[in-house]
Amino acid sequence: MPIDGSRSAFALRMLWPLLRIYQQRHALTVGFVAILVLALIPGCGSETPSDMRTETTLAPVTSVDFSNIHGQYPQPATLTDQGQEFAPVGGCVDLGGPQVRATISVVDCGSSRSTYRVVQRVNMPNECIGDSDRRLYQNSKAEGQWTACLDLNWDSTSCISIGAEVVKKVGCDDKGTSRKFKPVKVIHDSTALDGCRSGGYTHPIRRFTICTQPQP
Repeated sequence: MPIDGSRSAFALRMLWPLLRIYQQRHALTVGFVAILVLALIPGCGSETPSDMRTETTLAPVTSVDFSNIHGQYPQPATLTDQGQEFAPVGGCVDLGGPQVRATISVVDCGSSRSTYRVVQRVNMPNECIGDSDRRLYQNSKAEGQWTACLDLNWDSTSCISIGAEVVKKVGCDDKGTSRKFKPVKVIHDSTALDGCRSGGYTHPIRRFTICTQPQP
């Protein structure tokens, strides 16, 4: 029997909301399944699998410029004006005599006698930066009271002989001198000897390490 057009239109209007609900439900279901599948596929999620993550490790900054070490000079550099003539901060000195009563002389930093570099000048030895290589205290009527805080003045062209009483610069090929050490590199932002093959001298407060190599 033929169906009346008006009745067909009326039936379609009645069924249309139900069809829309059906389509929406099925669309949500399909979308949910698609998201779930993507989440289960390696590499499709926002998280990187732990076995694929890499950590960036910065290599330590090294140098062979021993006259320009970042952070070598503490602040404040001076706590007294006394001793300026004998121990200028940034200058190099030679020490003579025994350890306990050494004399001090200002020398050119390129000289073979420039064993130490003055990194700080203070009143008393306990005011020196804690990781300085040596402290020289002076007190006299003529010079007043002051202390020179010293680091070994390393340079790549020579060695330093470090004895129980005498510390001096020598040629690395000097067969008549024992306990000679040649500087290899300076490691910046370092507090340990981990980056040195043959030992060296740490400065953990100022955060630099001098790597050295013993010479025969």
